[in-house]
Amino acid sequence: MNKQYFLSALTVIMIFVAGCSSSKTASAEPPAKWEVLGEKRVNYRMERDVMNISGRDVYKQIRIAVNGGSLNMYRATIYFENGGTQEVDLRKNFRSGSSSRVIDLTGSRRRIDKITFWYDTKNQSRRKAVLTVWGK
Repeated sequence: MNKQYFLSALTVIMIFVAGCSSSKTASAEPPAKWEVLGEKRVNYRMERDVMNISGRDVYKQIRIAVNGGSLNMYRATIYFENGGTQEVDLRKNFRSGSSSRVIDLTGSRRRIDKITFWYDTKNQSRRKAVLTVWGK
């Protein structure tokens, strides 16, 4: 009886360990073919920040990721090299390690000059969050 109980318990433990090791953790890093357009460390209050985009490549989509802290993102305005803009309503509570939906850029492939973000942290975490914008 003891041997049968031991083997049953061992089987349950092995199944649990196998299930835990195969599960994926959430990551704010998009899959391959995405490249980092810029990063910005945020402050502990209602804020409007501008992220200048260094690259001059053309993009069809962007994604916003948050690491190191939490924040409430309200909206973003994307400024294109040709003078056009695109307003993006986000209204998302980002936790560390999370990212936005994929945001399709209006028009054809676009060159991004800068992005303005409106957010607040409301002291949700003790660490300042880092915004990362990915593009492809």
